[in-house]
Amino acid sequence: MPLYAAIRPTFNTQDESADMFANSGFNAESMIKGTGSGTIKNATTLGRFEKIFVFMVDPTSSRGASLYSFLIACAAFTSCFVLFLQTLDGPNHKSTEPEYPKLPNEIGYYDADLVFTLIFTPELLIRLIIWPSLWREHKYLTERRLKPFLRDFFNWFDVAAILPFYIDLVFGKEKSFVIMRLCRLLRIFKLARNHSGTYILLRAIRASVAPISVALIFFTEIVLFFSVVMYMVDPSYDRSIPGFSDLLTTGYFVVVTVATIGYGDITPTKGNVASRCFAVMIIMSGTLFLSMPLAIIGTEFDRAWKQHAESVKKFQQLQAGAHVATPVNINLAAATDDNRAHQKHEILVKYNAPNKLYLRLAAIVGEASLITQALVTEATSPEFNWRHLRDIMEDLKQTTELCILKCEELSVMVRDMIVAESQDVVAPPTWQEWARITILEPDSSFLARSISRWVKFCLIFSMIIVVFQTMPDLQTYGEQTFLCERKVKQYCENVQDLEIGGNDPGCFSVDNPKVRLQFGCSDTEKVVDSSCYGYPGNFGSSTVDDRLSCNGSDKVLLNKLALNGSHRTQLEFILPFRPDKNLQKLDRRLSVCKKWECDNRHVTFFEFGNAYVAMEYIFTLTYLFEFAAALFVCEEYRTYFKNPLVFIEMVSFAPFFVLEGRRFVYGVTPIYVIPPASQDFLTFLRLLRLSRIFKIQQSIPVTKVLWESISKTSARLTIPYFMLMVVTTILSFIMFELEKGQECFYGQECIVGEHNMTFPAELEGSVLGKRFLVTFKGELSNFDDFFSAFWFVIVTLATVGYGDMEPVTSSGKLVAVVAMIFGACYTAMPLTLVGSQFNKSYLEYKRREALLKTKQEVGKPYVVKASELQRWEDFARNQSFPQMLQVLRDQLAPLLTSIEKSEVDIIDDANKAEIITCANELKRIIYIERLQVMQISIIVNYLRKEGIRLAEQQVLALQNVVS
Repeated sequence: MPLYAAIRPTFNTQDESADMFANSGFNAESMIKGTGSGTIKNATTLGRFEKIFVFMVDPTSSRGASLYSFLIACAAFTSCFVLFLQTLDGPNHKSTEPEYPKLPNEIGYYDADLVFTLIFTPELLIRLIIWPSLWREHKYLTERRLKPFLRDFFNWFDVAAILPFYIDLVFGKEKSFVIMRLCRLLRIFKLARNHSGTYILLRAIRASVAPISVALIFFTEIVLFFSVVMYMVDPSYDRSIPGFSDLLTTGYFVVVTVATIGYGDITPTKGNVASRCFAVMIIMSGTLFLSMPLAIIGTEFDRAWKQHAESVKKFQQLQAGAHVATPVNINLAAATDDNRAHQKHEILVKYNAPNKLYLRLAAIVGEASLITQALVTEATSPEFNWRHLRDIMEDLKQTTELCILKCEELSVMVRDMIVAESQDVVAPPTWQEWARITILEPDSSFLARSISRWVKFCLIFSMIIVVFQTMPDLQTYGEQTFLCERKVKQYCENVQDLEIGGNDPGCFSVDNPKVRLQFGCSDTEKVVDSSCYGYPGNFGSSTVDDRLSCNGSDKVLLNKLALNGSHRTQLEFILPFRPDKNLQKLDRRLSVCKKWECDNRHVTFFEFGNAYVAMEYIFTLTYLFEFAAALFVCEEYRTYFKNPLVFIEMVSFAPFFVLEGRRFVYGVTPIYVIPPASQDFLTFLRLLRLSRIFKIQQSIPVTKVLWESISKTSARLTIPYFMLMVVTTILSFIMFELEKGQECFYGQECIVGEHNMTFPAELEGSVLGKRFLVTFKGELSNFDDFFSAFWFVIVTLATVGYGDMEPVTSSGKLVAVVAMIFGACYTAMPLTLVGSQFNKSYLEYKRREALLKTKQEVGKPYVVKASELQRWEDFARNQSFPQMLQVLRDQLAPLLTSIEKSEVDIIDDANKAEIITCANELKRIIYIERLQVMQISIIVNYLRKEGIRLAEQQVLALQNVVS
């Protein structure tokens, strides 16, 4: 039994029906040829290979094929399972005490791999030999639409799965890459090779790529927008605590939150209300985003499954000899069926109208030709009868008048439907016209395409570079760097209680503790001036041992050392700055030793250095060119400047001019890297460059579907979100009351159970009387206030679950379970609403796009050759039929009237000769007209075929959208 076309991976969904008919025709032909007596060479080749091919690739063809497929699948699964076992701690790892001592050793695994390789290698070679693309004697490949062997990715999986064994055999195991040995896992695809569900899933994925790419644009906007927001509102001041240190880490947090994973390795800082509020917005945005791909993939998979079921059913009917029409044929047949006018296709109606009128005209011209021939026959007949001649003349006159009418009607109908090919020499455009065309039409020339691609590249890459500029892995840190010097300067100038001889010796000269450090010294000054930052012994110096540094353990404050004189000899034991517990709360953000910039152990993956400067120049110049070009082609400046993205993009490049202006005016070298916790105004403006993603979104028309879906569901989402706020508020108050614990004050005796919480270690350095809450387990409560409880409940409802907070009481855990159940029910509402609306809006957009594309083509006249258009214009002038009518009225009719008035039975030779002359003239004219009518048939046929093409294009496009 041959394979179903619908389940093969080589099929295009648009060609499914055509392929199905081609398959059925081939199968029927091959069966007939196989049973006939005169088998040809193709059938002989099929007789040799098709049985083996079908046996190996179609498990449903026979019981033997099913058993063979099952055994191959078991072997593939077992080989993968053996590979899993190799990762366990067994004897193969040569451990002195393996955790699984009964597992095979290395030789056992090698033997198993050898057995599986001996199974799969012949199987692969046999399929290579019998694969239809290697049968050169017939057109099996074309008729079955099977890809060549090397284009089937499943065959590449099989090759990659057996290749590692032979590489290890030839070069040795130590020479092969681990990734090559892991290719054995590709054998798992043998389990899915011969199952229709695999190809249905692949078809659904292919169909989902376009709409999912639209959803990914929305997802990228969410990630970039909230990455900037979280980076600014919750900066990472302490490198020892995981936080939002750069845009990549912040984007990772946003993605984890949107996907409702919530690993908990990075969470908003406790007590930072703004950070947690924006995190709640991210969670809500995640519920909207997840609904889009879920609805798309689910709908496409269901559609692909239904199409597969229908294709299999039709294929079976074709094998049984039943005729099944494709949707295209059904629609086109309905459009041309006069008895079903309500189902006519409007495009076919328009383009078939000239054909119908032409056929009517051709019939009338043929009738006129026959009448003219009868007139000639009667005029030249020996038995001349002028009465018969008059009747024939009257019939010819009526037919000629009808021909004139139909000819005029046809010429008017086709007049606007055709146009001649342009043969005029176009004058070269002016430079303004050339520039406008180059900017507005990227496909107009190679230069236009190059400019467009360069602008898009700079637009995207400029956002990527901003992300790179915030990454600590791409920055050089250490106490000797300018970045650390800047942080020390900020600390020494702004921290409170800074005293000479106090506990901040890093702000003073080591040789003269009464002199504050000077910052911004040159390399020469750092060597000779003892008050400079980086002078030997001072903080930031490059000396190894004799210097103040944050590195090292067992360091104490300066006032804790028993010093008789200078502390120069005790530098390795002195903390250069006060720790957080000795600083006031507002000054802890300025603490130097926990700053990223002052980490001597920081490892730099790569340093761009001056490359940032070059790229900033390139991006800025490209933006200026793009902005100038937009103003040059802009027709309405008021509308252009109403777009807020124009001004946001402007200010995002303002820091470049500020930094470079400082370079040229004051000689200050600009630093384009953005260290963690940078919150100055210029940094914020630079981060606005990521808003260019919205500019990309505006340039893609299909992204309007996103906002259309959200706007249409916003009213319906009000009820679910209102219910969410009500339930969250109620559960938050309940959780707060259940989990807040006992109230205590720092420094006042507080005994909770058996735990003394008078001075908890977590609050060391706090002021006396600070209020805190303690659970019954003697731990600080995470539920400090209502907002903390609200944060816990909303994270639980959204199924994110960071793990930064958890209930400790039994009643609190019960309330958390209620929140989980409600969250599972709640998330279904926005997912269903937004997902279904997005799917509907996308399909409606594609339908409108298909109709608009066809409408635009229908609105354009059909291009014909100039000679053909001239031939049509000659026909449209309609000179022959009026000439015939003139001969009939002015010559033949008066002649017959005079004969009738003479009342004679015998016509003289002069009158008869004149009648014959008129008849021959009419015959000559009708012959010329018949030639003209025949010559214009090609134009009418062009229009008919164009109508069929446009109708098929529209029907197929709509079929792919709504099927």
